[in-house]
Amino acid sequence: PYTTLFRSAILASATAIGLHRARELARRTRAETELREMVSAWLQYHQLYGELPSVVQGQNELPSSRKTLDPLINPESGDNPRGLVLLNPQIPFNAAGFYTDPWGTPYQLSFAQPKLEATAALRTSITFPGRQRRLP
Repeated sequence: PYTTLFRSAILASATAIGLHRARELARRTRAETELREMVSAWLQYHQLYGELPSVVQGQNELPSSRKTLDPLINPESGDNPRGLVLLNPQIPFNAAGFYTDPWGTPYQLSFAQPKLEATAALRTSITFPGRQRRLP
């Protein structure tokens, strides 16, 4: 009877470890997809208007708040004269109004804004803290 119980306990713990790894992989994949979508939306905005929205101008580090992302998701935003939706407006904001990664940490936006010249390129990166991951 003890060997059967012991085998069942080992099988249950192995299954639990496997499920945890699968969930973690799913979270990481979801976060990377969301990051790619956000980077793409910022780059599209910059290509359309030739500059970043006023809420971002002169800022290097910003949290992913509703206010910061408004020009990308709200066609009626004053910073979005063409009224285009560049980022899914149904993104999950937390109660404090921040767009969070699958672990519940707000995404942090980082903008390097060179003086725009014919050869200058916008560099945008977004990180999710504590995960040592940075995109583009």
